[in-house]
Amino acid sequence: MKKLYYNVVVVGSGCAGLNALDTLSDNGVSDIALISEGIFMGTSRNTGSDKQTYYKLSIAGSQKDSVEDLANTLSEYGEVDKEICYTEAANSVPCFLKLANLGVEFPTNKYGEYVGYQTDHAEGKRATSAGPLTSKAMWEVLYNRICKKDLKIIDGYTVVKLVKDKDKITGLIALRGDEYIYIQTNYLILATGGPSGIYRDSVYPESQRGMSSLPLLAGAHAVNLHHFQYGIASTSFRWNLSGTYQQVIPKYISIDESGKIREFLLDSNLSPKDIYTNVFLKGYQWPFDSKKVEGSSIIDLLVHNEILKNRKVYLDYRENPSSFNLKHLNKVAYEYLEKSKALLSTPFERLKQMNPLAIELYKTHNIDLSEDLLEIRVCVQNHNGGIKVDCNWQSDIENLFVIGEEAGTFGSYRPGGSALNSTQVSSLRAASEISNREQVNKANKSIINSFVNNELNKFEQLIDKINNNQNTNSAKELLSIYQGKMSDFAAFKREYNQMTQIKKEIDEILISFFDNYSYDRESLLVEVFTTYDALLEMSCVLDAMIFSSDNIGSYGGAISTKENVLIEQKVMDLNRQIESTLEKSFFNNIKDFSKKEDWFETVWMEYRNKRGNNNEHN
Repeated sequence: MKKLYYNVVVVGSGCAGLNALDTLSDNGVSDIALISEGIFMGTSRNTGSDKQTYYKLSIAGSQKDSVEDLANTLSEYGEVDKEICYTEAANSVPCFLKLANLGVEFPTNKYGEYVGYQTDHAEGKRATSAGPLTSKAMWEVLYNRICKKDLKIIDGYTVVKLVKDKDKITGLIALRGDEYIYIQTNYLILATGGPSGIYRDSVYPESQRGMSSLPLLAGAHAVNLHHFQYGIASTSFRWNLSGTYQQVIPKYISIDESGKIREFLLDSNLSPKDIYTNVFLKGYQWPFDSKKVEGSSIIDLLVHNEILKNRKVYLDYRENPSSFNLKHLNKVAYEYLEKSKALLSTPFERLKQMNPLAIELYKTHNIDLSEDLLEIRVCVQNHNGGIKVDCNWQSDIENLFVIGEEAGTFGSYRPGGSALNSTQVSSLRAASEISNREQVNKANKSIINSFVNNELNKFEQLIDKINNNQNTNSAKELLSIYQGKMSDFAAFKREYNQMTQIKKEIDEILISFFDNYSYDRESLLVEVFTTYDALLEMSCVLDAMIFSSDNIGSYGGAISTKENVLIEQKVMDLNRQIESTLEKSFFNNIKDFSKKEDWFETVWMEYRNKRGNNNEHN
């Protein structure tokens, strides 16, 4: 096994990983490297929405805002670490301005203000956007910066194991084809994204796979694994259909196996006014919300019910829904279209007026919304849970940092666009904490001890077992089966008995997985490990979902049923969250946090001491 050494290793090449590497470099940390399964494969570069939102502290107009106000919004619905929320709020503006200064085209008015708008689960106008591909624009400026600095990128390798000695991280093992390497490191930053491979119906790009089980296997804890965001999205081209895609009021239709077309929303008990108002509201209430099942989230349920009847569901932008009249809209929807100068005759014309980039986006994927139906499902888009971290994004394992979506810093209700802010704040904090540690400038390549050598030997034996496995069971096919089960029974609509059965099946498979499953001719060795990772993630997520159904009921981004009877929400304690290990899920109490008033002179002294700079300057 080839062995390499780097002082700090970043895993993952999305906006979080790139910013971590860039910040380490800016802070003068040497011997750093980024490792990626594919530099162009991540979610940041390959996803977006109608106008992908970046959520930050308001810095425009007369809106009164403060770090504390934003932190309170982030923690309003509980289940989150308030110190982390405060940190995300405090660092939102410098992180945002770095991106703007690097060239991300966030719009400004004639005075230079970054004007904002309201996003879901938030008041005020803190949100901004650089268009449908905001995260891609972020990724591009950060990637160009990395390239200009000629920083080390180890591309094409999938990390499949973390190695720790006692409670401290020591390195990782990565695969590329049949080659595997060990990278020894003093600090490890994981930025591999959420558990994107556990669902069939998904907005995550197909190239994004996650590997979130690795820190769990190493002994880290997770929080809020049951909290995801699900919403209506297209399937032939994976894209969420929020914002103007809904606000222009497209026609919803389903087609059964005989070819019969139904405007199924009209078959519900809702009035035309309620139907089309709820469709409009899906624009900025895109994630399914158990509190809105009699409002905008009824649309998600009606779509899902059609799919369970083996019907295909589509959006049709070519003509208005039957019986549609602008008078059917409530005042908010009507005035929104009026102010947008979009009181036009068809959904396509309204979309063209309000957001032509949303049309062009689909054209680049050979879908013409003026002519084509757009197939949809209710899909997973974001994971609001993840690995438990502190306000520097360090996990329970010393020197192992987890940033971006892989970190569990959100509860059920997070403002839309706060995930983009989190990629930048988390990476800044982790890289800054590593930079500030005294030993980082003294780090030397240490000798690989007997414990680590033993771990490497065990991994090589596992590779031999897999390669010599005569069993023809395909890991890839197995994954597809359970992705389907997760989408059908453990997504935004969760059936308790089915989840219990699926978890039992997965746990039994995992016991002897490497004895019974291998890779076929069309796959690679890495597929065995990514399938194992996804199944392990499913097991932990299901455990948290079952625990949540028992102790909380239907809440947040999902409803739970038992034998098709709704499990009602129980009284919530917002000062605790569900924590998970490989073995079990349980409640933990969120630590108290109250920010005391700072005294500038004291902070200045602490700041200088932290950097070893005691020189007096006026």
